Amino acid sequence: MQASKNGNEKIIPMSKQLYEMLLKRIKVVSISARVFDITVSAFKDAFDRAVAKAEINDFRFHDLRHTFGSRLIQMGIDFYRVKELMGHKSIKMTERYAHHDPKSLKPAAVALENYHNSTTVDEGDSCLMTRKSSKINIGSV
Repeated sequence: MQASKNGNEKIIPMSKQLYEMLLKRIKVVSISARVFDITVSAFKDAFDRAVAKAEINDFRFHDLRHTFGSRLIQMGIDFYRVKELMGHKSIKMTERYAHHDPKSLKPAAVALENYHNSTTVDEGDSCLMTRKSSKINIGSV
């Protein structure tokens, strides 16, 4: 993008799938700035019509930013990368946008249990080795 809301240059990476879709569907020669050749008001009108047709209540275009941030966090993408993708200057702003679904927190809770149930210290070795045991054996180190 030429400039973001605060006037800074912004580079937005895109997936290969999105890039190929844009090249195919809108016959773009080069993706460098504006992707769609429509006005902001035409875009807003089209979005509003789509939301009404889908019968979704209380939904604004800006809500998609929250969905974007939340889905990345729920998939395990770290806050720093989400912050960069969203163009935020601080992690605090990203925290306002990105939220965990309770289901996405379960693997983190289980991770400690799995760690506890699979860690031992081998005799004569000072490093931790993965074992199927819930005991921590202290050997000669």
